Amino acid sequence: MKLILKVKDRVLENYSFQKPDVIVGRDTTADIAIDNPVVSRHHCRLRSNAGEVTLEDLGSANGTYVNGVSVTGPTKLRDGDRIEIGKFVIAIHLPKQVEDFHLKMEGTMQFDGAEIQRRLREHAVPAPSAPAAASVPAHTSPVQPAPARHGSGAQEAAHSHAYAPSPPPPSTPPGALLAVGATLGFVAGFISAAIVFRR
Repeated sequence: MKLILKVKDRVLENYSFQKPDVIVGRDTTADIAIDNPVVSRHHCRLRSNAGEVTLEDLGSANGTYVNGVSVTGPTKLRDGDRIEIGKFVIAIHLPKQVEDFHLKMEGTMQFDGAEIQRRLREHAVPAPSAPAAASVPAHTSPVQPAPARHGSGAQEAAHSHAYAPSPPPPSTPPGALLAVGATLGFVAGFISAAIVFRR
């Protein structure tokens, strides 16, 4: 940044700084030393940070002004601003990239929420459509081959007969059971009668 120290329209000194902090004051160690009683020993400070240049009064006795307005806190500076200390004026000239940064930031801050949403919609990239799912054939169990047979047909028939289950016993019909019971009763009665007769 470049600073020009003036009294009225007369140029006293030109300064160029690359450092982040620049001190203005009456002290001889100040970066811009002004030997005048109206100027405090450490009057004000210019600070460059992240593309911004701000001015801060360091508790001076007579105050610091920017374009006729009293500085009461850190004040952002623009290219062409005038820092006023008593009858002294420090004109500030910022590099073009710093000024462009200020303009860009101010333009961005002026967007309201609706404007930001509109711009986001305009520049939104449509999401890619999901590919169609490929059809998956139904899973079928493979057919297991029948086990190979060994030996002759007669051996296989004998093997099947040997392991065939035994047939169930024949069931006695209810009528046959009644007939057998009646016969047994008749025989028992006949034997009893014969025994009595023989006595």
